[in-house]
Amino acid sequence: HGYQVTPVLDDLATKSVIFPNFYAHGQRSLEGLQSVLTGVPTLVGQPTVGNGLNANYSQLGKMTRENGYSQLFVSSMPRRSFRVDSIAGGTGFETYYGKEDIPVILGYEEDHIMGWDYDSLMFMGKKINELSQPFISYIFPSTDHTPYPKLPDRFLKYPHHETEEGGYLNTLHYTDWAIGEFLAFAREQPWFENTIFVITGDHVIAHYQRNDFLEKYRVPLILYAPKILQPKVMPVVGSHLDLVPTFVDMLDLDCRYTALGESLFSKKESVAFVKNG
Repeated sequence: HGYQVTPVLDDLATKSVIFPNFYAHGQRSLEGLQSVLTGVPTLVGQPTVGNGLNANYSQLGKMTRENGYSQLFVSSMPRRSFRVDSIAGGTGFETYYGKEDIPVILGYEEDHIMGWDYDSLMFMGKKINELSQPFISYIFPSTDHTPYPKLPDRFLKYPHHETEEGGYLNTLHYTDWAIGEFLAFAREQPWFENTIFVITGDHVIAHYQRNDFLEKYRVPLILYAPKILQPKVMPVVGSHLDLVPTFVDMLDLDCRYTALGESLFSKKESVAFVKNG
């Protein structure tokens, strides 16, 4: 609470299932995307999802579609940035939108190559309303990625800088507000009470961390579903590689899958596999 830039997430954490011992699989966005969407780690010297990986790996979009779910994948960045368009297709998501598809609805002083999280979240909310039920929707927001943009004054808690900590904290404050606005919209929709919202980070920003091994990987994991999940703190050690089994468990999917992890709700070994470098 010391930075005072995440009031929405701080409040949400008191109403959710949270995992204080949860870790990113790697130190890059691609590693986070692949592990969350497939349960398969990125390996040195091996192709990655969206860039040559053609093994029979688990695909979250495909698994849910085969269980009757419609899918939506939104990235705040340009469509081909980080090859996210290929990653979406390579994990079975049939509908994909990027920055070029998302109208700007909030006043900004400049364009931002990484896109705007508020506009992307609200765009996703409207697109969810067009989906048949049940649905799975994945969003990759990126405003709080360098270079940090100059935001409207109401979001500036610290001196702005394109690459230093003040710029990050300001964009984090903006993204926190954007998540709150999206959830306020969602609470008015008929699908809210039957939806599980999952919030995590793809990786840690290493520049601002102490030289502590665990802190190079520790990221939030928040499961928010006030009509489905009772708030509690789960101390089990887990990583992104545990999320595919957790989703299969929570949604009771009828599927075969392979993942280097276990459901966080029935995990027997308290371990997280991570990739250094």
